[in-house]
Amino acid sequence: MGKASWALWGGLGDLVCNISLSILLVHLFTSRWGAEWAILGPAVATVFATYAQVSILVLLIARHLNWSLPQLMPWPQLLRITAFSLSAAVVSLALSQTADQPALKLLVGLVSFAGVLSVASWMHSGQREEIRSLLAALRAPSRA
Repeated sequence: MGKASWALWGGLGDLVCNISLSILLVHLFTSRWGAEWAILGPAVATVFATYAQVSILVLLIARHLNWSLPQLMPWPQLLRITAFSLSAAVVSLALSQTADQPALKLLVGLVSFAGVLSVASWMHSGQREEIRSLLAALRAPSRA
Protein backbone atom coordinates (compact mmCIF):
# COMPACT_ATOMS: atom_id res chain seq x y z
CA MET A 1 0.00 0.00 0.00
CA GLY A 2 3.01 2.27 0.22
CA LYS A 3 2.22 3.31 3.79
CA ALA A 4 5.34 2.26 5.69
CA SER A 5 5.03 5.41 7.79
CA TRP A 6 1.85 3.97 9.30
CA ALA A 7 3.84 1.04 10.69
CA LEU A 8 6.53 3.39 12.04
CA TRP A 9 4.08 5.76 13.73
CA GLY A 10 1.90 2.87 14.87
CA GLY A 11 4.91 1.19 16.46
CA LEU A 12 6.04 4.39 18.15
CA GLY A 13 2.50 5.07 19.37
CA ASP A 14 2.31 1.51 20.68
CA LEU A 15 5.57 1.99 22.60
CA VAL A 16 4.51 5.32 24.11
CA CYS A 17 1.09 3.94 25.07
CA ASN A 18 2.65 0.78 26.49
CA ILE A 19 5.27 2.63 28.57
CA SER A 20 2.76 5.15 29.89
CA LEU A 21 0.17 2.53 30.78
CA SER A 22 2.79 0.23 32.30
CA ILE A 23 4.01 2.92 34.68
CA LEU A 24 0.47 4.01 35.54
CA LEU A 25 -0.77 0.47 36.14
CA VAL A 26 2.28 -0.56 38.19
CA HIS A 27 1.63 2.38 40.52
CA LEU A 28 -2.11 1.71 40.60
CA PHE A 29 -1.75 -2.02 41.31
CA THR A 30 0.95 -1.43 43.91
CA SER A 31 -1.11 1.14 45.79
CA ARG A 32 -4.33 -0.89 45.62
CA TRP A 33 -3.25 -4.51 46.09
CA GLY A 34 0.45 -4.49 46.95
CA ALA A 35 3.75 -5.00 45.19
CA GLU A 36 3.06 -8.63 44.26
CA TRP A 37 0.36 -7.44 41.81
CA ALA A 38 2.54 -4.79 40.16
CA ILE A 39 3.88 -7.29 37.59
CA LEU A 40 0.41 -7.37 36.00
CA GLY A 41 0.71 -3.69 35.03
CA PRO A 42 3.05 -4.18 32.06
CA ALA A 43 1.16 -7.30 30.97
CA VAL A 44 -2.18 -5.49 30.85
CA ALA A 45 -0.57 -2.45 29.24
CA THR A 46 1.04 -4.55 26.50
CA VAL A 47 -2.21 -6.27 25.60
CA PHE A 48 -4.17 -3.01 25.59
CA ALA A 49 -1.55 -1.07 23.60
CA THR A 50 -1.23 -3.85 21.01
CA TYR A 51 -4.98 -4.13 20.50
CA ALA A 52 -5.25 -0.34 20.24
CA GLN A 53 -2.47 -0.19 17.64
CA VAL A 54 -3.93 -3.01 15.54
CA SER A 55 -7.43 -1.50 15.73
CA ILE A 56 -6.18 1.88 14.56
CA LEU A 57 -4.15 0.34 11.73
CA VAL A 58 -7.11 -1.79 10.58
CA LEU A 59 -9.35 1.28 10.56
CA LEU A 60 -6.75 3.26 8.60
CA ILE A 61 -6.37 0.45 6.06
CA ALA A 62 -10.15 0.17 5.64
CA ARG A 63 -10.42 3.91 5.15
CA HIS A 64 -7.51 3.95 2.68
CA LEU A 65 -9.08 1.15 0.61
CA ASN A 66 -12.60 2.61 0.95
CA TRP A 67 -13.78 -0.71 2.38
CA SER A 68 -16.07 -1.38 5.29
CA LEU A 69 -14.81 -3.46 8.23
CA PRO A 70 -16.95 -6.48 7.20
CA GLN A 71 -15.31 -6.35 3.77
CA LEU A 72 -11.83 -6.11 5.25
CA MET A 73 -12.01 -8.63 8.08
CA PRO A 74 -13.25 -12.24 7.85
CA TRP A 75 -15.56 -11.90 10.89
CA PRO A 76 -17.39 -15.24 10.53
CA GLN A 77 -14.06 -17.10 10.38
CA LEU A 78 -12.64 -15.14 13.31
CA LEU A 79 -15.74 -15.81 15.43
CA ARG A 80 -15.69 -19.51 14.53
CA ILE A 81 -12.01 -19.82 15.48
CA THR A 82 -12.69 -17.94 18.72
CA ALA A 83 -15.54 -20.31 19.59
CA PHE A 84 -13.39 -23.36 18.78
CA SER A 85 -10.51 -21.99 20.89
CA LEU A 86 -12.73 -21.18 23.86
CA SER A 87 -14.26 -24.65 23.74
CA ALA A 88 -10.83 -26.24 23.58
CA ALA A 89 -9.64 -24.05 26.47
CA VAL A 90 -12.56 -25.04 28.71
CA VAL A 91 -12.11 -28.75 27.97
CA SER A 92 -8.33 -28.64 28.42
CA LEU A 93 -8.64 -26.70 31.69
CA ALA A 94 -11.05 -29.30 33.05
CA LEU A 95 -8.88 -32.20 31.93
CA SER A 96 -5.63 -30.66 33.16
CA GLN A 97 -7.10 -30.28 36.66
CA THR A 98 -7.20 -34.07 36.94
CA ALA A 99 -3.38 -34.26 36.99
CA ASP A 100 -1.39 -33.71 40.16
CA GLN A 101 2.06 -32.68 38.95
CA PRO A 102 2.53 -29.30 37.21
CA ALA A 103 4.42 -30.78 34.25
CA LEU A 104 1.70 -33.39 33.75
CA LYS A 105 -0.99 -30.70 34.00
CA LEU A 106 0.78 -28.74 31.27
CA LEU A 107 1.12 -31.80 29.07
CA VAL A 108 -2.52 -32.84 29.53
CA GLY A 109 -3.66 -29.27 28.89
CA LEU A 110 -1.58 -28.89 25.72
CA VAL A 111 -2.53 -32.25 24.26
CA SER A 112 -6.23 -31.89 25.05
CA PHE A 113 -6.32 -28.30 23.73
CA ALA A 114 -4.66 -29.31 20.47
CA GLY A 115 -6.90 -32.37 20.17
CA VAL A 116 -10.19 -30.55 20.77
CA LEU A 117 -9.19 -27.68 18.49
CA SER A 118 -8.13 -30.10 15.75
CA VAL A 119 -11.34 -32.15 15.94
CA ALA A 120 -13.58 -29.05 16.06
CA SER A 121 -11.74 -27.45 13.15
CA TRP A 122 -11.77 -30.64 11.09
CA MET A 123 -15.53 -31.06 11.60
CA HIS A 124 -16.28 -27.74 9.89
CA SER A 125 -15.83 -28.00 6.10
CA GLY A 126 -14.69 -24.39 5.60
CA GLN A 127 -12.16 -24.70 8.37
CA ARG A 128 -11.01 -28.04 6.98
CA GLU A 129 -10.24 -26.42 3.62
CA GLU A 130 -8.27 -23.67 5.35
CA ILE A 131 -6.25 -26.29 7.23
CA ARG A 132 -5.54 -28.18 4.01
CA SER A 133 -4.36 -25.05 2.21
CA LEU A 134 -2.20 -24.07 5.19
CA LEU A 135 -0.58 -27.52 5.32
CA ALA A 136 -0.02 -27.43 1.53
CA ALA A 137 1.64 -24.03 1.84
CA LEU A 138 3.88 -25.34 4.61
CA ARG A 139 4.92 -28.33 2.50
CA ALA A 140 5.62 -26.24 -0.62
CA PRO A 141 9.23 -25.19 -1.10
CA SER A 142 9.97 -21.55 -0.42
CA ARG A 143 10.45 -19.34 -3.46
CA ALA A 144 12.30 -16.53 -1.76
